[in-house]
Amino acid sequence: VWFKMGAAPEVMKVIFLAVAAAQECGTEQCQATELPTCGNWCQDGSAEACVMNASMMPCKGEYCKTTCQQWYRSILAPAGSVTVTCKEFSVFAFYPRGGAVCDEECLLPEIRKDRYPSPTGFGLLCRPDSCDAAVQARYRQDAKVLSSGLGALECPCNWFGSDCQDDWVPVQQVQKEVLGDFEMTYLTIDKKAWRKVMKDYRPGSILRVQHLDQNGIPREQPYALAGKSEEGVLEILTGPPPEGLREVVVEVAHAVRRCATGPCGLFVNPVISGFFNGRYSFLMDGLQSVKQVAIVSSGVGLSGVKAAITELLPKDLGIHVFYGIRDLINLPYLNFWQNLVAQKRLTFTLLVSGSSSGAGDLQDAVQKGVALLEAARSKSNVPEPLRPRNKSKSGKIYAQQAIALDFLAGGLAEVGATLEDTAVIICGRNELLIETPRLLQAGCQLDSVRSPGFQFGGIMRGFDPGPRVHQHLKRAVPNSTEMDGDGARLVTPWRW
Repeated sequence: VWFKMGAAPEVMKVIFLAVAAAQECGTEQCQATELPTCGNWCQDGSAEACVMNASMMPCKGEYCKTTCQQWYRSILAPAGSVTVTCKEFSVFAFYPRGGAVCDEECLLPEIRKDRYPSPTGFGLLCRPDSCDAAVQARYRQDAKVLSSGLGALECPCNWFGSDCQDDWVPVQQVQKEVLGDFEMTYLTIDKKAWRKVMKDYRPGSILRVQHLDQNGIPREQPYALAGKSEEGVLEILTGPPPEGLREVVVEVAHAVRRCATGPCGLFVNPVISGFFNGRYSFLMDGLQSVKQVAIVSSGVGLSGVKAAITELLPKDLGIHVFYGIRDLINLPYLNFWQNLVAQKRLTFTLLVSGSSSGAGDLQDAVQKGVALLEAARSKSNVPEPLRPRNKSKSGKIYAQQAIALDFLAGGLAEVGATLEDTAVIICGRNELLIETPRLLQAGCQLDSVRSPGFQFGGIMRGFDPGPRVHQHLKRAVPNSTEMDGDGARLVTPWRW
């Protein structure tokens, strides 16, 4: 499933893998216990594989597997003597001995330990008693911080969580269209700089918006671009920042929401990442043998949907969109959807949980959602996970249920679509990513969800490679398309 999560960050770059873990451990499920324990014998910094000494760096399962070189750089090297490369930073290859597992309130749900156990199996590492990353460029100027065992990052490094400012482009103006909780936001920058910012754009690209906090420390908020706007303009869709997180995590999101006209002290970086699948190929490169594209989304994920559809329209593909919204009157990009539906360029299914007033030309899209709800209630062959979660008359279904139902009793069923010839794109929050494959599996009554030539039972999906693969994501370099020593082809730009 192609995957995009609105304003939620990802923190590893995309790699098109040709992993050969079995060469080192002799089995497909490499067992770390077969390796020697890292120790002072790693002073030579060799590439020999070893297992982290848990008394020095707690670790879990196969995430304990490392190399002598990385153990020396992360643990044994004298404090402050190592500069962490952008390559190491972006793929969690560095695990500074002074780091501590980040508090959950420091991390959006999409990057907590259940999805990102790296680098040691327990989750991302922070500066103790802080939400700051355990590796930052500014630490180079702080001898006390370095002596505590944290890492100094090399610059430039345009990646999630980096505090490097080399690529910053100032925002000159901000314009907004407010739709309930949504704000369609347009950031104006210098046109020449815009071409640099958009150089590596592709559907699903992320824009890192940053500012300096009251202490002069860079903070950031990543946003999904809604596509290529006119030169000098960057279009994003924002919603209310999530609750339950520390202020430093969402302060840029709040600053963007507060900003009326700009510049508001905001900066942007060149775009990174893009939609990619379980084999780490990007969306427009991974559509061989695909006849239908089914897109499921909610909330601010709709910006990623718009970007994807704009690129998909010239292709000879059936496009099916499922979107959950509270009140239809607040639907972003209304004219975009009305025009495409009127021209029959795609099928649009709306799951409206509140008011449907103002549907206008999208009334048919609302009715498609109602029809799927009725099918979920009445058809005997509908699996329980696809039925309304509230059994009362007011019970509703969610977009992730609707897409699975559509394969059974909707438009996808009518055109004979199967998971063998359909690319599924998920654009939304963590729950959408987690639940959609499970519901597709239940709806199709399969042991695993399959789609042509892709991992996770074949289905195209967001990158969640698991421990064995994480151990081999150590070689990516931003903007590299070279082959690394183990045959892993590095793709530009990166996954987020």
